[in-house]
Amino acid sequence: MSLVGRYGLLALWLAFGPITAYAAQYPGLAPYPGTVPYPWLAAIGTWAFLGLESVAFYLLLRSGRRLGLAMWALVLLGVALLSVFDMPGFLYALAAYQLALAARLAVARVARRATAHSDDSDRGPTAA
Repeated sequence: MSLVGRYGLLALWLAFGPITAYAAQYPGLAPYPGTVPYPWLAAIGTWAFLGLESVAFYLLLRSGRRLGLAMWALVLLGVALLSVFDMPGFLYALAAYQLALAARLAVARVARRATAHSDDSDRGPTAA
């Protein structure tokens, strides 16, 4: 497994730390949004939750099972995540993270198909 494959999800998770921290400043419906204190605990909890999602996604990709299962698990986990949080900023951060994971899954799928195709072409024609 390459370094990108091994540490790509970790780099993605670390990149979403500042994005989550920025998104936390939008509290949603509040009479005076400027008077709402910054939700440090919610921002750290959301980022930790993204980390757990990354671990689950990494384990799905590494298991060697069909990537279709990983895609459906990603969709279900995304729906569950988006239904738990009600702050608009977190919704945008979580949706962007889901899109980034879906792009990562597409890259993994293309790479796996290309590897399988190159393995088939290396064998050459077989005599029946």
